[in-house]
Amino acid sequence: MNVTLEPVVKNEKNILRAQRILEAAPNYERLVSGTVVPPSAGEEFFDDLPPGKTLDDKVTFIVRSEEQDVGVIEVVRGWREAGYAHIGLLLIDERFHGRGVGRASMQALERWVGSTSPETHTLRIGVIETNVAAFGFWQKLGFTDTGERRDNGLLAPAVVMLSPLKRG
Repeated sequence: MNVTLEPVVKNEKNILRAQRILEAAPNYERLVSGTVVPPSAGEEFFDDLPPGKTLDDKVTFIVRSEEQDVGVIEVVRGWREAGYAHIGLLLIDERFHGRGVGRASMQALERWVGSTSPETHTLRIGVIETNVAAFGFWQKLGFTDTGERRDNGLLAPAVVMLSPLKRG
């Protein structure tokens, strides 16, 4: 599967692009919050940050495949500790599920993190407990459950998972 990651900045065009992708994956929002994708989701994709981090620590991407926008990724470097890159969201348009887009997106993200952040050695993600299908995906990619649970005010706690950064 051929995918590219397009680093994007917050502007009206990219907010609309992100909003369309988020709306094309409504099951994710139902699983984690029990609601529908809000009209502000595209803007929130660019603005949401973990405690103590700034927009300088965050990079947002539009995932492209087959000459179209098919997903979004956000990554925050150095959160919760130095040497870690936290994946705040990797979301693929549901029409592209099961085609290898998620796996190819993660491989591209690892190459990007490895080439731009030599200090990073570990990837981190919080998977909401109600998003059962996501666990299999992340485990296949080599992420392991740390046993840590974090309450993010969603339907269920986030299960913290880690994976060593694969370089190369």
